[in-house]
Order: sequence, then structure tokens, then C-alpha cells
Amino acid sequence: MRKLILFAFLALAALITACSINTANSAGVVNGTPIPYSEFMDSYRSHYENFYTENGRPPDTEERKALEQTTWLNITKFIILKDYYDKYNIKVSHQEVIDTLMANPPDYVRNSPWFKVNNTFDIRAYQQSLNYDSPYNLRPVRKHYYDNVIPIMKLKEKLIDHEFLTRSERRSINQILGARADIDWLIFDSNSQNIRISDLDIEAYYNANLQSYLREPFYTLRYAKIEAIPSDTDIAYTEAVRDSIMSLLREGQSFEVITRGDAASRAGITISDMGFLFIPDLDREIKAAVLELAPGAFSVPIQTSESIDVYRMEQLTRSMVKLTKLSMPIKAREASITASRRLAQNLKELTTLVGFERACDEMDLPICDVSRVSPESIWLEDEEALSSINTQLESVNRPGILEPVYSRKFSSWIVVDLMQKQAREPKPLAEVRDQINQILIHTQKLDLTKQQARIWLDQSAPAYQLNPGDTRYQLTPMRGQSINDPVSGLDLHLLYYKALRAQQRKESPAFYILDDLIVIPIVRRVEYPRSYNADPVIMRRLYVESLSEDWFNNWINQKVAAARVRIIPMNR
Repeated sequence: MRKLILFAFLALAALITACSINTANSAGVVNGTPIPYSEFMDSYRSHYENFYTENGRPPDTEERKALEQTTWLNITKFIILKDYYDKYNIKVSHQEVIDTLMANPPDYVRNSPWFKVNNTFDIRAYQQSLNYDSPYNLRPVRKHYYDNVIPIMKLKEKLIDHEFLTRSERRSINQILGARADIDWLIFDSNSQNIRISDLDIEAYYNANLQSYLREPFYTLRYAKIEAIPSDTDIAYTEAVRDSIMSLLREGQSFEVITRGDAASRAGITISDMGFLFIPDLDREIKAAVLELAPGAFSVPIQTSESIDVYRMEQLTRSMVKLTKLSMPIKAREASITASRRLAQNLKELTTLVGFERACDEMDLPICDVSRVSPESIWLEDEEALSSINTQLESVNRPGILEPVYSRKFSSWIVVDLMQKQAREPKPLAEVRDQINQILIHTQKLDLTKQQARIWLDQSAPAYQLNPGDTRYQLTPMRGQSINDPVSGLDLHLLYYKALRAQQRKESPAFYILDDLIVIPIVRRVEYPRSYNADPVIMRRLYVESLSEDWFNNWINQKVAAARVRIIPMNR
């Protein structure tokens, strides 16, 4: 699976538990918490490696200093968040993670080829992988949600309720919800502006934003698998694994515990929920092994040409049975892998003579086609082998056969024929000229309209008298308006709230951007109710709606600026 984009401080997850009051081996102290030197260096090396990967070179002296600053910034954020999690007793259960991911699969998972069947999201494979890491390992996704996403979601709610939405703020919102106001609404429409963009402006924008106009890199390729046939020795190894697994099961260990071990991962052991199956459709050997089992009991091992399987009884109905399968694959080991490599090299050699399609036909090998996939795509369900193939794909500049790569998951050599490669390079200006022209027209129209609104505010203060003949804006006077009354067919309840909140704070009128419109509310008079009790849920929803999109980042940045950070110079 492609490397997930996580918070930069995710690598510090074990930092707090490793800290002690003694600062002898610390790189520094953040808000009283010592930062072990080893943990600081682990985080710094992560940033260093990311820089090297992105730039293809090591950082220079100034860049290393910037990486150190970034490391301390992320450590400081991590400590601040950890302290607030403790303050509000924020905890996350693994079931919460499962439930959250089940209800809302992340876009990068939903769009992954792993879970696409006929271009549709395979919810069943996703749910099974979420619970059992099979057929795909979603442990990194669960960890990200456990360490970051869900705790921050909970912290946001706590901050709003306990630090942002104060008693004074609630009182003000309550007054606004019950108020009646006389407001003159000035609406400036940017679409009324006439703008022409010069070729020089388009070229300048293009050159300044080349990164936005890079072609998406892709590969078109095809590949064949040459299976490494397990030998008698390989089968004996799997039988030894079977005996070990059966001993663990008899000792009371569950399928789930067994599959989470490193040894199970190395042996390729997987667990899968088979769901409800019709008893008449079961293989005779499986039927004989499972039908007499009590719920929770496991069967004797059943060996096939590909694996040794153990079944656990989940539920038996009148005509159906629900099973969970623990599978131990029979895979080729080193000697068998080396022997099959010769066949892979033969396919490569034959391809140079007669072409890939003819060569595969001669060797009775089916061809798998992969069209226009990005370098991040999971077109092969083996992360290790795919990484090796991608390394080759990055280095070649022309179509041709790659060096065979062995896939332990498939017990096969993968021979790839690269047919087309598009690099990440800028599109020609002619291709994006119209697009840039529309962007600049829209931007300049909006900028000009904002400038007109700003000039009107400056020139009209402090009385803000209106001129009926002013064609720059549309005037809609509202008298006795409540928060939910529309204005010229527009829902302006949020701007109504902001205007009255500014009036309560004795702030000057301001303009607000609403899509292509610039709106200025001039509050002439407000009648607040003597007694009004707004619904607390509505009050909170209105307050949250009024927050800026980056309010949490602003909050954490303020905390970082106020943090007590002491870096300990050390001669190492």
C-alpha cells in the first residue's frame, strides 16, 4: 500500500512514555517535558530522509537548520496535544477506530485499486481488511486514526465547549438569535465587472504556477507471472508451520491473535471471514470437518494444492453455516525460487526476439494489462514486489522489458513489459491558456469588486450614507429582520450573525465574500429581546459555523508560539 500522508509528528508516538524527569540525555525540554536525544534524532532523521527522497540530494547547511526547526516545531505540537489529551481525559478505543473507519472510509482508501471491483468500491473487502488485515493490511490507517484523527476530532469538540464558547459568547449568540434588526444590505456582484487579460499576464501566471500544470505521470504496462512451484521440502516447511499453529490453537489462542504475530506475517498466514455459506455448496471435506463443530471451535487442518486451512465455526443455521478461515499458504522457498528465475529470464530473452505477447503465448503464460496507472497506484497486490518494480520504472525512459521481480505473496516471478511512460512535466502553455485566462478573469473581477467595497466603506464612514444612484451595488433594505429571513433570495444568516456580533463589539462594518458576491451589511438598529432562551444546540451550531476553516491550526500555532522550549546544546 502506498505510504500514507500522516501528521509530521506521528513518528513521536512513543516519545512521552520514553521521557523521564532526568534531562541528562535530553535534546531539550518542551513545557516541562524532557525530549530524549534518541527520540529527537529519530524524528530528525525522518525529516532528513523525506527531504532526500523529495529532492534527490542531501540538505545543505541552511536546509539542515530548517529541518531541525521543523523537527522541534512538530515535537512541540505533539507535546501540546498530548497535554491537552490528558487535560480533557481524551481516550480512543480500538472499536471507535473501527466504527469511524467503517462509517466513513478515507478517500485515499476508497479510491485505492485494492478496493475497486468494476470501478466500484468493494465494501466487503474493505470491512474484512479493516477487521482482520486480510486480504489487505490496513493497520497503518487504523494507527493514524487512533493516534491522530480521532483524538484531534475529540479535542476540537472539547476546545469549542470549554475554551471557545464561553458564557459571554453564549449570551451574545442568544441575543442575536432573538434579535430584530434594521440592516441595509449592499451586494456587489463581481460578474458585472469587465476584465481583459493580456498574454503577458497569462504567461507570468503560468511560469509562477508551473507546479499546478504538471502532467500527471502514468505508466501503461503488461506483465506475466511465472510461478515458483513448491518442492517437497517447501511443503514440509508449511506442515511444520501447521503443527505449530495447531498447538497454539489447542492452547486457547484465537485466530486473530495468531495472525497478528511477526512469525505469522513472515509465513503469509491470513484470516478471512467467509460469511454465510449454503451447506450443500460446501466441499465434501470441508463439510465433514465443520458441521459437527460447536460455535468457536476449530476444524482439523485441510490441505489443498495452495494452502493448509483451518476453519472456525461461527454459526450454524438450518441450511447455512458461517465460517472464518485461517490459511497457511504453501509457498516456494529459496531453491525453488532460484529454479523458477531461469524461466523468467528465458521469457525476457524470448521477448527481445519475438515480442512480449508472442513470447507469453509460446510459454503458455496469461498476460495482465495495466493501463494509465499513476506511480502511486496499487496495481499489484504485493507491496514489496511493487516497490521493486516501481524503482525500475522510475529509472527507465523508454518502453521495454524490466528485470524480473519475485513476489513472495504470489510465489511468482513478475516480468513487466513497459509500453508507455509519461513523466511529471509541465503541460504546454497553449494547452492551459484558456484555463488560466478564466482563473485570472475570476480573480481580478473579485479583487476589483473587493476594492470597490473597501473604497465605499472608507469613503462612507462613519455615517455610511447610501446613494440611490450608485450602480456599483444592489441595495436591499431590511427592517425588523430576524436571522433566518432571506435577503433577495439569499440565505445570509451567517453574515447576519457576524454583522450583529461585530456591532456588539463596536466594530466598524466590514465586507464579506459570498461566492462571486461581496456583501456589506450596514446595521442601522437592533432590538434585542429582554428575555430569550435559544436552543443550545442551535447556538453551538451557529458558533461552529462561524469559525474559520483554519481555526484549529491557528489555535495550535498560538500555543506553539507561547510554548516554553529549551534546546540543550550537546557535544556529540
